[in-house]
Amino acid sequence: MFAFGDQILSYEGRTLRCSGRLVEGGPFPAAPSRENTVWAAAVAVADTTAFVLPRGRTEDDLRILDEYSLADCRYRRSLALPRQLQAMAYQPGIFYFYHENPAPTLLALRPRGP
Repeated sequence: MFAFGDQILSYEGRTLRCSGRLVEGGPFPAAPSRENTVWAAAVAVADTTAFVLPRGRTEDDLRILDEYSLADCRYRRSLALPRQLQAMAYQPGIFYFYHENPAPTLLALRPRGP
């Protein structure tokens, strides 16, 4: 699973399984730019799902976790996070987030059911 520009790409081995569009973000520029072109701060993959911690242009920048299907790259839902976060890791059933403000912190969260 890769997030590139505003696209999300799912591979099975070397074969592209599907591609889709991120909910947040914008296209990758054709020429070098100072604009933000990396829209996914972090991506975590579970059995059938990819979770993306997106950057954005709204007040929800790094405060939403988007869920996508690995089978067809379709957007499933967004989960609200308690604060702006910087990095993410996932172990089945538990998300681990990192932030530095006001002090370096690791935060573990377990999502509620769908």
